[in-house]
Amino acid sequence: MSTSSLSLVALEDAGHISSDELNSGLAAEASGTPGHTIGYELEVLRSAGLDIPKAQGFSDDIQESCRNEVSLYEFGVTEDGLYEIQSPYAQHPLSLAIATRGLIRTGWLPENTSGTITGHASIGTEVSGTAVRREELRLIHSLRIVELLGASSPGRLMSPLDGATNNDAKKRWNCKGTAGVMAASLADGKSWWVGTNTRVEFRTLQYRNLEQWGTTLDTLYLLSRAQLTEPGNAAANIYNDFYNWTQEYFESHRLPLFHYFIDLENVDEFRNYLKPYALHLKDGNRSALIERASSALLHLREEFNLT
Repeated sequence: MSTSSLSLVALEDAGHISSDELNSGLAAEASGTPGHTIGYELEVLRSAGLDIPKAQGFSDDIQESCRNEVSLYEFGVTEDGLYEIQSPYAQHPLSLAIATRGLIRTGWLPENTSGTITGHASIGTEVSGTAVRREELRLIHSLRIVELLGASSPGRLMSPLDGATNNDAKKRWNCKGTAGVMAASLADGKSWWVGTNTRVEFRTLQYRNLEQWGTTLDTLYLLSRAQLTEPGNAAANIYNDFYNWTQEYFESHRLPLFHYFIDLENVDEFRNYLKPYALHLKDGNRSALIERASSALLHLREEFNLT
């Protein structure tokens, strides 16, 4: 049984999710695959603490208090921000979203927040690290798509670059991975990943509410699974058609495509690459992208026989 399934059972036992939610989550998890899993880390900053019932007062033992409770439901806690919550891994994004709903009901995560909760989502794939690294450019492209669909914010995208210099590597999205994607990292205990799956982390995300975060997990799961599936099958073809369409969309909206000629050590050059995405996310008309993505994701869900 996956840790997401264990989480669901524990949350239902404690009254944080209903029996119907438990059954929906377990059914979703059963329709997924251990060969492509998903999980996340959410760093709760002080600005979001006011929206969290159990974070009031910012006591010195807040991390320990959070850890002692959420560990009962297979969630972990580390020391970043007020605290950082690490989810269990899941074989289906819906089961993880339901577990997150239960976490909200424990009082340690807000259903909505006007503060800042930064997010990293990771997939664990049975595809080899070598094969994943060959896909790095398209994984970066997929992350830009997901950001524009609402998974990030203009401020989140640009905040590591504000005031950064070429000598300040930690201020850039390239300090771990490339352009916000850390590809081909083997599973480790701190990340709560399972078996020998290869980890791919998407680092530029932001949690605003449960619905938005659930959509983000769903989109990342479906696009990455299709991208890393065997070439030539139906899911890969759906992804390739969508990928080609988005390349034209990016070019028509003057959104630069990432390439390895970008000097990742030059803050100004990387800022010039990323800033058009932040501006398009803030002010651009993204309706065509949203509509095309919805269609592609629907077809992928059907192809993967996901409930």
